[in-house]
Amino acid sequence: KSAGIGADDVGFIAAHGTGTVYNDAMEMGAFRAVFTHAAMPLYSIKGGMGHTMGAAGLVETIIALRSLRERTVPPTINLEEADKDAVGWATSRCRAVDRHQAALLTNAGFSGVNAALILASG
Repeated sequence: KSAGIGADDVGFIAAHGTGTVYNDAMEMGAFRAVFTHAAMPLYSIKGGMGHTMGAAGLVETIIALRSLRERTVPPTINLEEADKDAVGWATSRCRAVDRHQAALLTNAGFSGVNAALILASG
Protein backbone atom coordinates (compact mmCIF):
# COMPACT_ATOMS: atom_id res chain seq x y z
CA LYS A 1 0.00 0.00 0.00
CA SER A 2 2.76 2.47 0.87
CA ALA A 3 4.27 1.99 -2.63
CA GLY A 4 0.99 3.09 -4.19
CA ILE A 5 0.44 -0.15 -6.11
CA GLY A 6 -1.74 -3.20 -5.73
CA ALA A 7 -0.93 -6.90 -5.63
CA ASP A 8 -1.85 -7.22 -9.33
CA ASP A 9 0.97 -4.80 -10.21
CA VAL A 10 3.65 -7.12 -8.84
CA GLY A 11 5.13 -9.54 -11.37
CA PHE A 12 7.54 -11.46 -9.15
CA ILE A 13 9.04 -11.73 -5.70
CA ALA A 14 12.71 -11.80 -4.74
CA ALA A 15 12.34 -13.63 -1.44
CA HIS A 16 14.73 -13.46 1.47
CA GLY A 17 14.61 -17.25 1.17
CA THR A 18 17.29 -18.53 3.50
CA GLY A 19 16.22 -22.12 3.02
CA THR A 20 15.42 -22.51 6.71
CA VAL A 21 12.08 -24.01 7.69
CA TYR A 22 10.95 -21.13 9.92
CA ASN A 23 12.00 -18.28 7.60
CA ASP A 24 10.63 -19.83 4.44
CA ALA A 25 7.32 -20.79 6.08
CA MET A 26 6.94 -17.28 7.52
CA GLU A 27 7.63 -15.69 4.13
CA MET A 28 5.26 -17.99 2.26
CA GLY A 29 2.52 -17.24 4.78
CA ALA A 30 2.97 -13.51 4.23
CA PHE A 31 3.12 -13.86 0.44
CA ARG A 32 -0.03 -16.00 0.35
CA ALA A 33 -1.85 -13.45 2.54
CA VAL A 34 -1.07 -10.64 0.06
CA PHE A 35 -1.20 -12.46 -3.27
CA THR A 36 -4.46 -14.37 -2.92
CA HIS A 37 -5.45 -14.40 -6.59
CA ALA A 38 -2.76 -16.77 -7.92
CA ALA A 39 0.70 -18.18 -7.30
CA MET A 40 3.31 -15.45 -7.73
CA PRO A 41 6.65 -16.30 -9.36
CA LEU A 42 9.35 -16.03 -6.73
CA TYR A 43 13.00 -16.85 -6.34
CA SER A 44 15.85 -16.62 -3.88
CA ILE A 45 19.53 -16.30 -4.70
CA LYS A 46 20.88 -17.61 -1.40
CA GLY A 47 20.87 -21.24 -2.55
CA GLY A 48 23.33 -20.30 -5.27
CA MET A 49 25.62 -17.86 -3.53
CA GLY A 50 25.00 -18.19 0.18
CA HIS A 51 23.92 -15.47 2.58
CA THR A 52 25.99 -12.34 2.07
CA MET A 53 24.73 -10.92 5.38
CA GLY A 54 24.70 -7.08 5.20
CA ALA A 55 25.19 -7.09 1.43
CA ALA A 56 22.24 -9.40 0.75
CA GLY A 57 19.75 -6.59 0.11
CA LEU A 58 22.08 -4.82 -2.30
CA VAL A 59 22.94 -7.97 -4.25
CA GLU A 60 19.27 -8.96 -4.44
CA THR A 61 18.31 -5.46 -5.61
CA ILE A 62 20.88 -5.55 -8.42
CA ILE A 63 19.63 -8.94 -9.59
CA ALA A 64 15.99 -7.83 -9.40
CA LEU A 65 16.73 -4.68 -11.43
CA ARG A 66 18.37 -6.79 -14.11
CA SER A 67 15.45 -9.20 -13.98
CA LEU A 68 13.02 -6.35 -14.59
CA ARG A 69 15.14 -5.08 -17.48
CA GLU A 70 15.38 -8.53 -19.06
CA ARG A 71 11.78 -9.44 -18.16
CA THR A 72 12.91 -12.74 -16.68
CA VAL A 73 12.38 -14.20 -13.23
CA PRO A 74 15.57 -16.04 -12.24
CA PRO A 75 15.44 -19.61 -10.99
CA THR A 76 15.92 -20.60 -7.39
CA ILE A 77 19.30 -22.29 -7.78
CA ASN A 78 19.71 -25.71 -6.14
CA LEU A 79 15.97 -26.04 -5.51
CA GLU A 80 15.20 -29.72 -5.92
CA GLU A 81 11.68 -29.89 -4.50
CA ALA A 82 9.59 -26.94 -3.38
CA ASP A 83 7.77 -27.12 -0.06
CA LYS A 84 4.06 -27.85 -0.56
CA ASP A 85 3.19 -24.21 0.22
CA ALA A 86 5.67 -22.96 -2.41
CA VAL A 87 4.63 -25.22 -5.30
CA GLY A 88 3.77 -23.00 -8.26
CA TRP A 89 5.63 -20.11 -6.67
CA ALA A 90 9.28 -21.24 -6.47
CA THR A 91 10.94 -23.18 -9.27
CA SER A 92 14.39 -24.04 -10.54
CA ARG A 93 13.50 -22.66 -14.00
CA CYS A 94 13.57 -19.13 -15.43
CA ARG A 95 10.20 -17.55 -16.23
CA ALA A 96 9.09 -14.56 -18.28
CA VAL A 97 7.53 -11.53 -16.61
CA ASP A 98 5.47 -8.64 -17.98
CA ARG A 99 7.78 -5.64 -18.40
CA HIS A 100 5.21 -3.32 -16.86
CA GLN A 101 5.05 -5.16 -13.59
CA ALA A 102 7.00 -4.44 -10.43
CA ALA A 103 9.18 -6.63 -8.24
CA LEU A 104 8.78 -7.15 -4.51
CA LEU A 105 12.00 -7.78 -2.55
CA THR A 106 11.98 -8.89 1.06
CA ASN A 107 14.79 -8.94 3.60
CA ALA A 108 14.72 -10.13 7.18
CA GLY A 109 17.49 -8.99 9.48
CA PHE A 110 18.68 -9.84 12.92
CA SER A 111 16.59 -8.51 15.81
CA GLY A 112 13.55 -7.93 13.60
CA VAL A 113 15.16 -5.42 11.22
CA ASN A 114 12.97 -6.27 8.23
CA ALA A 115 12.32 -4.50 4.95
CA ALA A 116 10.24 -4.84 1.79
CA LEU A 117 11.15 -2.94 -1.36
CA ILE A 118 9.14 -2.41 -4.55
CA LEU A 119 11.06 -1.87 -7.79
CA ALA A 120 9.33 -0.94 -11.03
CA SER A 121 10.68 -0.64 -14.53
CA GLY A 122 10.22 2.74 -16.10
